[in-house]
Amino acid sequence: MPKLKRIGDLLVESGLVSRLEIDQAVQAQKIFGDRLGTNLIEMGVVDGEMMASLLSQQYGVPRVKPEELEKISKEALALIPAKAAHRLCILPLHKDKNQLALAMMDPSDEHVVRRIEQNVGMKVIAKIATEVEIRFFLEKHYGVPREMRHIRLMNQILEKRNRKEGTAPETDVLTSQLDRHLPPSEAIQYFFDKIKDLDRVPVRDPKADLTKHDLTPELTFLLLQVDGLSNLRDFFTASPFPRITSLRALVRLAKMGLLKFEEA
Repeated sequence: MPKLKRIGDLLVESGLVSRLEIDQAVQAQKIFGDRLGTNLIEMGVVDGEMMASLLSQQYGVPRVKPEELEKISKEALALIPAKAAHRLCILPLHKDKNQLALAMMDPSDEHVVRRIEQNVGMKVIAKIATEVEIRFFLEKHYGVPREMRHIRLMNQILEKRNRKEGTAPETDVLTSQLDRHLPPSEAIQYFFDKIKDLDRVPVRDPKADLTKHDLTPELTFLLLQVDGLSNLRDFFTASPFPRITSLRALVRLAKMGLLKFEEA
């Protein structure tokens, strides 16, 4: 198989993402793990639909349609055990005679393709899906629990898809306010420049008069939530908002002087 162009290069060449944003996503990947595309989605730089289309272009294979993921037959699921599907991050979609359509994050992984073909005795037809999509449907069809991070990201993707279809409200108040005052790229840059050590503890200024600031109830909630937390990981885990929204809120509150970061 010829050498594939990296997804980051495709994004930059398409003009959708800057090189700085790719570098920031790589840094996020080192800290939070998962695929580069997952971190770009979390940063708010690209959405799930855009990422799936670019991955299809990168690997030269068709992307999985949402309805294919929703309507996987029990017959197809029975071909691959849950543990194997989880470990390899794949999903059997449907079988047709001696062929099995398979959703994969990396269709270029010939070792996985050959292994599945040997185990099921069928030719594998690989299709591309994002990590967030596969983990969502691994839980739905196999009962494999997802991490909170993937739950939030899939909720974001579904909400955006529903808004396009006219079945969901526009962006929530907190996100829209942060969009006006603090774009995602600035929050990510500030994070890596100032507070990338996740052992640092956010501390609220007890003397701060919150009534003097233009804070939404959500921002006030996040500000008060930092009390008693030991580190930023606890903050992101406890926050009911997506990681990027919580990060942007932290940065804005820090710039307003309402909280600071101290060594643990």
